[in-house]
Amino acid sequence: MEHYLVIDDDGSVYKVKPGADSLADLQALVIGRIELVRVSPKVDAWVNEEGLIAGDFVYNFLGSHIAGRELVGPVVFTSCDEDGNTSPVPEGFSKGITEECEVFGNGELLTVETCVAAMAAMRERSAASV
Repeated sequence: MEHYLVIDDDGSVYKVKPGADSLADLQALVIGRIELVRVSPKVDAWVNEEGLIAGDFVYNFLGSHIAGRELVGPVVFTSCDEDGNTSPVPEGFSKGITEECEVFGNGELLTVETCVAAMAAMRERSAASV
């Protein structure tokens, strides 16, 4: 099934069904303006463009390890077509990551809204435990 692979800064992994508007999807998932991090010719990572500057997010260990760069906040892995349009992440890439991780919701595809709500709930729980 086609999806975006989202890794939140707490290590939570989500499979998200792309909506009709990829820009709106990505902005919702990274909680703000997006910035592209090229992982490979076939894999892109999207992050909040002000994440490192604003200090609103914490280090994303798993996302950073996969991307090979230091990243903070949620990371959304996608691909792109020949014209540069955002498309779902390659299945082989996603499978390689998710086989070694526990995927939220037993790996079911979530809507963007459900994923955003789940990440917000995890942030609230983390803030309450501090």
